[in-house]
Amino acid sequence: ASDVYKRQRPDVYIGTPGSIFSAQKKFCLFISGADELKTALKKSRKNKAVFCTDAFCFDQLQAQSLMNNSRLFYAPPPPLPFYKKIEWQEREQIKSELSGGSEYFLLLNPVLQETELVKLLKAFSFFKKRLQTSIKLVIAARQEEFAASLLQLLATYKYNADVVFAGDLTNNNKRASLAAACYAALQIASPYKTYILPQDALAAAVPVVLCGHPLHSSYENMFIQAGTTPEDIARIMMLLYKDEQYRKQVIENGQQGLHNFSHRVNAALLAECIEYTAGEASSFS
Repeated sequence: ASDVYKRQRPDVYIGTPGSIFSAQKKFCLFISGADELKTALKKSRKNKAVFCTDAFCFDQLQAQSLMNNSRLFYAPPPPLPFYKKIEWQEREQIKSELSGGSEYFLLLNPVLQETELVKLLKAFSFFKKRLQTSIKLVIAARQEEFAASLLQLLATYKYNADVVFAGDLTNNNKRASLAAACYAALQIASPYKTYILPQDALAAAVPVVLCGHPLHSSYENMFIQAGTTPEDIARIMMLLYKDEQYRKQVIENGQQGLHNFSHRVNAALLAECIEYTAGEASSFS
């Protein structure tokens, strides 16, 4: 394969961090998951452009301050088509089956570190103590996906009865219904893959709270950005629950910005990335 590329002399090479062409001046680094991040952080010092489709990787590349010599392009995947707003009757049915009819916050992370879970449970405790409500916290995962140490932690949690596992989420329609029926979705910045992306939840017409995510400027008005402390997260949860008008405005903002998540937008960004890589490489030839 490398002989073919040498004969054809491509204008730009695109590949993952392990690509045999990654040393080329005209190489655009493509990152789609956290498993590529460690290598990518080393490679990004050399490459003039990085095209990233994963939110956590994008955050880390920005935070590590290794992009001084590279331009970072962020192109998150668009929502899957089965995520959409549902009717009131369907929402009530899902709540009845999952949370005993109570409203629920949906945690999008199926896997958490212990420090992340403790932070979230503290936030939920602050929320429950302050508002004295029956609202639940539903985790978008099977109980078996949680480590034994985390399950032990949950077993001793004061509000254990109000924490529910969603169960098997391999069915697309079940995931979509779970998202559409929640009061709000929460995601903690994490390298682990999720069954439901934040933009999927947006498409289901629910507010999405991102905890610890430095947002790309294109998406600032679409999500609620919370801090990293339990108090920060609890404050946002309380605001959403107490102020229905605010919640409706957040949903409206998300709906209006959904067009930013599309294959057309991402294709345009990729074209811009390729042009940038070719131009930068020629200027250093």
